[in-house]
Amino acid sequence: MKKLFSLVLALAMLLTAAFAIAEGSKEEPTIGGDVSGVPMEFIADTEESAAAIKAFADAKEAGDVLAPLPDDVKAKIPEGFATISEMVTAKLDGEIDNLPDEVVMNVMFETPYSDGQKVIVLIGILPENAEEEIEWQAFDGVGKADGSVDVTVPKAVFEKVQTNPFLIGVISE
Repeated sequence: MKKLFSLVLALAMLLTAAFAIAEGSKEEPTIGGDVSGVPMEFIADTEESAAAIKAFADAKEAGDVLAPLPDDVKAKIPEGFATISEMVTAKLDGEIDNLPDEVVMNVMFETPYSDGQKVIVLIGILPENAEEEIEWQAFDGVGKADGSVDVTVPKAVFEKVQTNPFLIGVISE
């Protein structure tokens, strides 16, 4: 009986090790992105971004995911787009001075997006003081074969944030 138990235990340990090696060998996508070659990273939430993310979570729970957005931004979101799958705090890690007037932001989130999937990308410019509101903007984005999202954004948006934190959200059907 002891031999059988030892054999089963050894087999279980061998299988556990094999699964761990197989799991560890999978290449994980890098979470973050770039803006026309300027690196962008997801960072820890600031007090302001955490409050905004909580507002979206509360709105989602209440059944109106778009509630935290101003009416002019809501008007840019197609009917039927009511699933918010991402809301993160990000920061650029480089100079944007030499970028063209229109830049392509490529972002890899934890949620993979389908190639050609249409999404709305929200960018929230955090205020410099607590009395001001977050400046929200909405842009059409599209999923790519690698699971990331591409969105074309005016350079002026990133000139407002420079190296300050900002929010990125994704709304889909």
